[in-house]
Amino acid sequence: MKEVDYQKLVRTYLSSIPLTSFTTKSGKIIQIISPGVINVNEGPDFLDFAIMLNGKVIVGDAEFHVNAADWISHNHSTNKNYENVILHIVFEDNSELTNPDILILEREKILETDSLPSAENIASYEEIQHFALLRLLRKSSMAQKNINIYGQKKGILLTIKDFLIGYMSKKRRPIYNNNGITDFLNEFDNSHAYGFLESIIDGVKIDIYKKLDEIINQKIYNEGKGLRVEVLINCILPLSLCLSDTKSRVKLLEWYWATKSINIYGLLSRRFSDLSQDYVWQQQGMLEYLRDHGNKKNITAEEIQDYGINQILDFYSYGKIE
Repeated sequence: MKEVDYQKLVRTYLSSIPLTSFTTKSGKIIQIISPGVINVNEGPDFLDFAIMLNGKVIVGDAEFHVNAADWISHNHSTNKNYENVILHIVFEDNSELTNPDILILEREKILETDSLPSAENIASYEEIQHFALLRLLRKSSMAQKNINIYGQKKGILLTIKDFLIGYMSKKRRPIYNNNGITDFLNEFDNSHAYGFLESIIDGVKIDIYKKLDEIINQKIYNEGKGLRVEVLINCILPLSLCLSDTKSRVKLLEWYWATKSINIYGLLSRRFSDLSQDYVWQQQGMLEYLRDHGNKKNITAEEIQDYGINQILDFYSYGKIE
């Protein structure tokens, strides 16, 4: 089998098990959030490859070789195109290389991987993962800006207020007037959602999955479950990521990638009829794609830099593993 065929199988394999833990050659325990997109031009095999290390999201490039020694024989160590490679994925580690860090995968597992069907514009679930990550980081950076400018309490309420204003302005949404939004925010202090954020801020040990489930099932004011889920995903989760410690952030990210969908979007069923929306991250990825990307290819790392996310979020970095 040619190396390019292995690349496709590796990408499909890694995309099918988001947030699974791996141990690298140097002993780092990482979780792969998204395997990026295959590079059809000169340079690393995978672009916008996203991992989580110690609660920090790191996006860069990744290179695949059957044998680790090919890194040297292909002159990657002297090629500037490979400066942002954060992970070297191999089947056989037949080298003394330590930089970039090496992840060894079992060839047999990769060969058992079935390729996912692809579409013309949003190529597959792998690319949806990228848009899902972009959406979560974008929402988190918006929340962090509010916290930085207005402090924790006002920043939390402003994040929710901004979302509700945007939510009510969209067509076919339930009508919430300004008084309704004010009442919602006034009641927020007494809700499970605010109690959850207080626990995150104070570093209280809690069952994050259980608490998020309570938020879904307990009214904040007089809203329906559909709106409450939207507030959770678009406000509470991003705010929590900004306010949490490392251990809680890992659990929050795991929840995002592991939780089954609660609301079903008719728009997504129509636009992506060949793709399921079984999980929260799938829906969020599709929504982000529709937001302003049209038919463009996935450019997550460039988008992240354009948004200034790497300057705002202390749990995100591009192209470096410390």
